[in-house]
Amino acid sequence: MNVVHLCRAVLAAAILAGMSLQPAGAADAVSFRLDWTLSGYHLPFYWAKDKGYYGAENLDVDIKEGAGSGKTVALMSGQQDDIGLADYMFMSVGVRSRSRRT
Repeated sequence: MNVVHLCRAVLAAAILAGMSLQPAGAADAVSFRLDWTLSGYHLPFYWAKDKGYYGAENLDVDIKEGAGSGKTVALMSGQQDDIGLADYMFMSVGVRSRSRRT
């Protein structure tokens, strides 16, 4: 191996090392409101956060307990939360009320 090949190899290694040291962008903060207090069917959301699935998608999810689907829809309609888990009947009311305002 001559000097030119060695220099190219060192340069390629330096570029690859520099690329891997680039800081990752900050995760997008997302608030997720549950429909009720913690219950068994909410566990997959906490499990995914614990396993790092949200972080792998560049999301910083803040899971908040709910106080009923109506309250969750009201908070989402008022843009207090980004995502919410609610009964479909309450969700349809929330969509209807939001579409009247715009």
